[in-house]
Amino acid sequence: MSFFGKNKSGSGEKLNPFLYIIVAIPLLFIEGGKWCTDKVYSGLAGAFRALFGLIFAGGAAMYAADLVGSHYPSTWKWVGAGIVAFLAVLFYLWPLLYRFGVSPTIDFCEAVSDRVRKYTREKFKGLVDGIVNGISTVCLGSGSAWSKVLTKEHEDTWFGRLIGAVSYVSLLAGSCYLGWQTYVCVAALIAVPIVGFSVAVCAGVLVTGLVGALLGQFIKYGKFAFLGLAIGVAAVWGAAPYVVSLTGATGIWIYAAYAVAYVAFVGYVFPFVNVAFTAGFLEKVWKFLKPLPEKAYDESDDKYSEFFHHVVNLFATGGIGYGTFGIAAGLLPIWGAAAVTAAISLIAYILVFKLINHGGGNFVVGALSSIAAAIFVGIQYHEAGYVYGVYGGIVAGVFTALFNGVVLFPIAYLGSRAVLHTIGLSKLGSPLAALYKFANEQFKKGLEEIRHAYKNCYKDKTGYQDLVLHVTNIAVAVGAFIGTTALLAALLGVNLLNLPLTVLATALSYVLVGKVLFKSNYGLEFLGCALGLAAAVFLGAHVYSSDEGALIKIAGVAAGAATWVGVYYIAFPVGYVLARLITSWALLGWLKPILATVYDWAWSLWIVVWTQVVRAYKGLKTLLTPLWLRIVAAGKVVSQAYRDILKRIRGGN
Repeated sequence: MSFFGKNKSGSGEKLNPFLYIIVAIPLLFIEGGKWCTDKVYSGLAGAFRALFGLIFAGGAAMYAADLVGSHYPSTWKWVGAGIVAFLAVLFYLWPLLYRFGVSPTIDFCEAVSDRVRKYTREKFKGLVDGIVNGISTVCLGSGSAWSKVLTKEHEDTWFGRLIGAVSYVSLLAGSCYLGWQTYVCVAALIAVPIVGFSVAVCAGVLVTGLVGALLGQFIKYGKFAFLGLAIGVAAVWGAAPYVVSLTGATGIWIYAAYAVAYVAFVGYVFPFVNVAFTAGFLEKVWKFLKPLPEKAYDESDDKYSEFFHHVVNLFATGGIGYGTFGIAAGLLPIWGAAAVTAAISLIAYILVFKLINHGGGNFVVGALSSIAAAIFVGIQYHEAGYVYGVYGGIVAGVFTALFNGVVLFPIAYLGSRAVLHTIGLSKLGSPLAALYKFANEQFKKGLEEIRHAYKNCYKDKTGYQDLVLHVTNIAVAVGAFIGTTALLAALLGVNLLNLPLTVLATALSYVLVGKVLFKSNYGLEFLGCALGLAAAVFLGAHVYSSDEGALIKIAGVAAGAATWVGVYYIAFPVGYVLARLITSWALLGWLKPILATVYDWAWSLWIVVWTQVVRAYKGLKTLLTPLWLRIVAAGKVVSQAYRDILKRIRGGN
């Protein structure tokens, strides 16, 4: 599809050249936005890409609002900056980045993956098997152990499947970490914000995809021979200081010590550990431990499991409330922080229990506790400076999650059940259930009231909504006047153009925003969305900038999203209904007709002007379409050359 699409103007009427100058910039923005988002946001895959676009746009809005707010703390300029950044990223930057960066990078990674797959399928396994056979020949007595490790039967053992699973999980985590580090390094090297971000994202995706494609195929086809060689490299790399200290090697002999350690690990440690773990003893241990997760996750005592879920729900609600108050107290007065904390805690109390109180609830609790334990151990491992650093922390976290899910959580659950049954505390399940039932019923009543407010607001048939939309339109026009005045003063200084440009921007705002509000039949929905977005940008930006930690950044995005939901679905409808109750009797009868008459006059005048603008718009498209078609043709040549390169990488397939 071309940049401008098909031109159907066919008008030979001569127009004022000044109109072409006026429509040139809007034409580029409008048609450019259409071309950027064409195909990127279409279909099911487009919806998935749009989700990423919304995430990036939300982050950009918070960043821009924080940046502008830090320079103009006493003004509302940060709101405009956040909205402009949101729209620019959603409709321009992310689609362009995907079309010219992410998508070609993914295609390149797939092409490399196809080539690697072909090589590994045909030659790689024989290569790594030959290397392992050579090492086992040097390491006397290890041949029999390796012969057992390389069999299909060993792959099907529980330890073989465990090693394979841990390898793929570690590969995924390591690839993402390498991609993230690449993004950080490239972004630091390129100081230009938009260019640096774009190049850094593409570089991160490229590294993640290539590492994942290469090592994933090596694991799939090289199997345990490759795993032995790869884990040997990791083992010697992490244990390098110990190898040097044990051998006392210096100079070039250090590398000889590394080589000996590597051969010893691959020849003896790896195969004999595999054989030991599958020789029968650990299978007996597994058979001994197996009833633990089975009894814990397939709980037959429904009353106790419900009591356990109530207790977990209380702890989870307390944790969420504590974290919410810690964030809200830094942004709101103490009463506001308490109100927000109470609301979010109530929602958490209702929803968390619904998440876990079912047949698989124990498994959900065990899985979440395992993930939390894995994150905690991984971070502590890395901060303690143990061998392998981040990669060691990833592996430690994976094993922690497995151990917690299979052993620790089942023991804790079954042990607490025995103790609480014995001392009688499990009988508290009935009052806890009654408390939850009461809270849930009140929550449902509150939701019903909110639903009524939502309906009475966004589906209002009283005519009060027209009055609100007219007042809103005037407020937006006033905001456009103030913002345009400040912007032109900053860009152009004080000159004769400022006043006419400001008046033009204000008039356009009044007419066009009014059309969106009045003619779309969704004016109140747009108003609720805009207010929610402004509140979300405000709160999200403050949380986002309050700390340098990654978790606070995530909390900032979550706070922004929750704020938008709260304003759109609760705060705005309730405020609208209350305002209508208080003011409609005094204002609706006389103010609405006056405002409607003024807007209708402005709209009729705009129609006359807009007819000429549309003709100029179509005429300019007609003039520029041949130039754009030449650019498209050149782009197709470049695209075909890139596809030819990918075809050669794939080996002609």
